[in-house]
Amino acid sequence: MRMKLKLSRQILAIIIACFFLMQAALAANVRIQNPPKELPLHLVKLQNELIDDVEKIEEVIYQRGALYRDKEVENYLNKIAEKIAPDVPLDKKRKFSIKIIRDPAVNAFALPNGSIYIHTGTLAKLENEAQLAFLMGHEMSHVVHRDSVYHVNSVHNKTIVYKLFDIALAPTSVFFGILGDLVQLGFGILHVATVTGYSREIEARADEDGILWASEKGYHPRKAAVIMEIFLKEKEKYQTGPEVYFLMNHPSTERRLKKVNAIIREKYGKSPEGEIKEEEFLTTMSKVKVYNASLNIKMDRLEHAMENIEWVMTKFPHSPKAHYVAGEIHRLKSENKNRLEYELNAKNWRELNKGRKKGELEKIWREKAIEEYKTAITCDPVYADSYKGLGLLYYDMEDEESAMANFNKYLEIEPDAVDKRYVTSFLKRIEADKKADEKHN
Repeated sequence: MRMKLKLSRQILAIIIACFFLMQAALAANVRIQNPPKELPLHLVKLQNELIDDVEKIEEVIYQRGALYRDKEVENYLNKIAEKIAPDVPLDKKRKFSIKIIRDPAVNAFALPNGSIYIHTGTLAKLENEAQLAFLMGHEMSHVVHRDSVYHVNSVHNKTIVYKLFDIALAPTSVFFGILGDLVQLGFGILHVATVTGYSREIEARADEDGILWASEKGYHPRKAAVIMEIFLKEKEKYQTGPEVYFLMNHPSTERRLKKVNAIIREKYGKSPEGEIKEEEFLTTMSKVKVYNASLNIKMDRLEHAMENIEWVMTKFPHSPKAHYVAGEIHRLKSENKNRLEYELNAKNWRELNKGRKKGELEKIWREKAIEEYKTAITCDPVYADSYKGLGLLYYDMEDEESAMANFNKYLEIEPDAVDKRYVTSFLKRIEADKKADEKHN
C-alpha cells in the first residue's frame, strides 16, 4: 500500500512538473514569438561599424544639448523598458537605453546599439503606460532583429543619408546645429530606422512583438491600436506634411491598424484585459507635456501647444505654469490668427472662421488669455511670468496703465530677470507716450 502511495505521489509530482514545464514553454513561445535570426558572420563587421558610428553621433547629440534631461522621467521610461525587454540575449555592444529628444514632432526610433529615442512630442501625445509599453516594444523589435543592419547591407551603402537630422530630428537639427556637425564629421546614419520605416512585413512583425511583449507583462493589448488612432488624429487636424514620423511611409495606416486589431482578437479574444496604468504616467509626463507645449509655441504650432497644455490643466488644475502657458498661447493667437492658417488643414481653418465677424476671434482669445494669466496668479500670486504676459497683452490692447502696473509687478518679483531690459523698454515707451500726451494737451 505504501509502495503504491509512493508511486502515486511520484506520478503526481511528475505530472505537476510537466504542467509547469509546459506552462514555461508556452510562456517562452509567447516571449519569443518571432525569434531573431543569427547574424551571418559577414554582417557582424557591418553591425560593429554602424554601432561605432552611432555612438559618435550620440555624443554630438549629447554635446549639443538636444536631449531632454530629467532624472525622474528618464528613470521611469527605462524602468518600463527593462520590464518589457524580450528574453533575447543581446551581444556586448547592444543594450537597451531610452533617451528623450527635445522635439515636438511625433516620432520614436531605435538605433543598432539599442538606444531608443522618443521625442517629447510623442510623450506629449500618449495617455498611459500601456501605450508607452507598446511603442517601446515596437522599437525594441527593430533592435532585436537587427533590421537596420540588414537594410544597410541590402542597399550596399553604410552612409545612407545625412537627411536623418534634417528631417527625423526636425527641428532639433536646426535648434542645436547637429546636422552641420555630422556633415563635418563625415557620418551618415540610418535614415530608414528613423524616417521611412521598414518594409510592410518588418513593421507588422514589430507591431506584433510590441503587443506580445507588453501584454505578457500585464499591459492591456487594446492600447496598441489606440496609440495609432491617436497619431491618426494628428494627421486629420493639421496640414499635410511629415507630422507623425512614427506612421510616415509605414504600411498603410488603415491596413496596419486592421492587422493589429486582428492580432489582438486572435490572441486575446474580443474583450482583452490588462493594466493601463494611467496615474503614474500622467503625473510623470505632465512636465514633459508642458515643456513640449513651449517648443510648439516657439514653432508657431499654437494648436499643438494648446492640446498639450489643456491635458495638463485638466489633470492638474492648480498648476500656475500650465495656466500661464495657456495664456501665452491665446495671447499669441490674438496677435496674429494667421499663425493658425499655416498650422491647421484647410477644412479646420474654414471651420474656425465660419460665421465669425472681423476681430471676433481675436477678442475671444484676448479674454481667454487674461483669464488664464489671472488663474495662474490665483494659483501662485508670485508667479512672475503671468504678470509679464498680462503686461504684453494690455500693451497690445493699448491699455497702458494696466500694462505698466503688470510690468512693474513682474520686475518687483524678478528684479534680476534675464529679460529685464526687454520689459523695461516697454515701460520707457509707456512713459514717453505719457509725456507726449501731456505735452500735446
